[in-house]
Amino acid sequence: MSRGLLVALALVLAACESEATPTPTPDPLDVGREIIVVKVGDGVFSAIVAHTPEMRATGLSGREALGPSKGMWFDLGIERSARFWMKDMRFPIDIVWVDADLVVVSVTLNALSPDAGTADADLTLYSPDGDALVHYVLEIGAGEAERQGIKIGATVGVAR
Repeated sequence: MSRGLLVALALVLAACESEATPTPTPDPLDVGREIIVVKVGDGVFSAIVAHTPEMRATGLSGREALGPSKGMWFDLGIERSARFWMKDMRFPIDIVWVDADLVVVSVTLNALSPDAGTADADLTLYSPDGDALVHYVLEIGAGEAERQGIKIGATVGVAR
């Protein structure tokens, strides 16, 4: 095969590959936010960091969905008891509760989104099982914890 034909074939293959794997469009809600990589179980998640009180209160509210391998990482600042609500959430999630040593201490599966218009006082509050104290929380799409083998005792890795 001639060199020119090989170059042409390589260009065609490169064009086909770029069409088959388009660059993902960032979610407008993520613009300007810190994104980290969180590894737990068999899963690797691209997670938005919620490190201010306002971001922790809002969480994933207002989004239509959360893609696979996406999440939100909450840094509570200190290890403590924690309760989370699902105010204005539109989809269910799994909640991974993590202590200061980056070990999973509890997993809440399929935390359901509330009916539209549910009063704040009537929202379900989710917390880790038992008296577990947490320093971090990872919210991921419902079903991801089971799919990725995330269990109590799993070590969590975080890369900024």
